[in-house]
Amino acid sequence: MAPEKLCESIVRLLDSTGDGSTDQAMIAADVTALIQLSHDARVLEQMARTLTASSAELILGIVVDVVERHANDDKTANLPPLANALGWMSAVLNAHFVSFSLSPAALEMAQRASTKVSHEIAKANSLASLDGLLSHVLGGQALPPPFGTTDETYTVELFELV
Repeated sequence: MAPEKLCESIVRLLDSTGDGSTDQAMIAADVTALIQLSHDARVLEQMARTLTASSAELILGIVVDVVERHANDDKTANLPPLANALGWMSAVLNAHFVSFSLSPAALEMAQRASTKVSHEIAKANSLASLDGLLSHVLGGQALPPPFGTTDETYTVELFELV
């Protein structure tokens, strides 16, 4: 099914949730299938704009759950790629910024997402220095400051490792 058609059918499904006849697990599975598909940012924005405010809020909740599961290192094989989830989150937030600003539930979801994103940024920043060190060791280069290792000491250490 074409992504736009899938989105249209999910919009109809989400809009029918008000009568209580729609299974939330089925909605989550369908939205997850939609997130699984890779899309250009422009297409995501167009699809997000077709959503009603309540449907967008439901999708935001599901996307935040996917991002949290990625951040918590849950088994990610069955999850949509993180890049796709982040793309959807960005598109939905952009398309429904005003309505989300007025919704306590959407603000709570945005806060959850912000906490996870901040945690992941801190984790990535702490890994960045390790990546540089590993590159220098594997390339046989001198360690950069501020690690304080002189070239002579580093050569001995490298010699002992080899």
